[in-house]
Amino acid sequence: MNDQNIPVVDAHHHLWVHDADRFLCDELYGDIKTSGYNVQSTVFIECKSMYRRHGPEEFQPVGEMEFANGCGALGESTVLGPTHICAAIVGRADLALGDRVKGVLEKLCEAGGERIRGIRYITSHVPEVKVEASKDLMLDRKFQEGFACLKEFHLRFDSWQYHPQLPQLLTLLRTAPDIPVVINHAGGLIGMGSFAARREEAIADWRRSLTALAALPNVYLKLGAFSMPVFALTPDMPKGEEHLTVFAERVRPLMETCIEIFGVRRCMFESNFPVSRNKYTYKETWDILNMASRGFSLSERQRLFAGTAREFYAI
Repeated sequence: MNDQNIPVVDAHHHLWVHDADRFLCDELYGDIKTSGYNVQSTVFIECKSMYRRHGPEEFQPVGEMEFANGCGALGESTVLGPTHICAAIVGRADLALGDRVKGVLEKLCEAGGERIRGIRYITSHVPEVKVEASKDLMLDRKFQEGFACLKEFHLRFDSWQYHPQLPQLLTLLRTAPDIPVVINHAGGLIGMGSFAARREEAIADWRRSLTALAALPNVYLKLGAFSMPVFALTPDMPKGEEHLTVFAERVRPLMETCIEIFGVRRCMFESNFPVSRNKYTYKETWDILNMASRGFSLSERQRLFAGTAREFYAI
């Protein structure tokens, strides 16, 4: 069942200018319009964009929140189109500050107003793939202290790490079990490097960890970003019209495993744009999710494409 008219809430995208790479409101609206999909609203996720140039380092991400909130106001005005872009915003705060992060969270909430929904602090650390945080950060007492502060500000947590780190994420979440959490990019299953030779073992570890996390009722999962090199799903792909169909078939078993574990009520689709445009257009990104989910009922697809994200982010 492929249906471009099904309502869509894009649960994960960025806006940035990185050197010559520009993806701002005009580009996002252009992609939404040409996609043909009924994208009703979007969720902005921090990406170290538009930081303040001056002041204490821990407060510089407030600039990104101000920028995203302005984009949300533009979206609400419908001047550029009917989609309410940045209807929900996830910012960044250094949770390793411990209790001191409260001052940063306060300023972020002031800057984000009614649109701020949560915080993402990337904890990925697998040296052969990428290192964006110190080793075992989620086990650090100060980080756990900062994470617990999210509850006071009624903020959610977006988690991004690779699948070998999911047990550490479970430990972190058990320290503050009342905070709503969504795991980004299907839990970051690694299929490249040394993991390629032991793929079945990696999938078994990934599945085991997701099952343990799904036992926590406050934990949700984003499905998307499967074209990232870490998943290793794109090599040796055919060219031409077959490409999308073949890739969707490679995505399908991973998607179905995630939904089997978490259920459609706690799974949501994401574009991960503009990261995903290194392989696919915005339209193709949703086409792939559309094709990979065709075995689900209309009501289940409505949850995956919009309902879960709308509920989790209170849109």
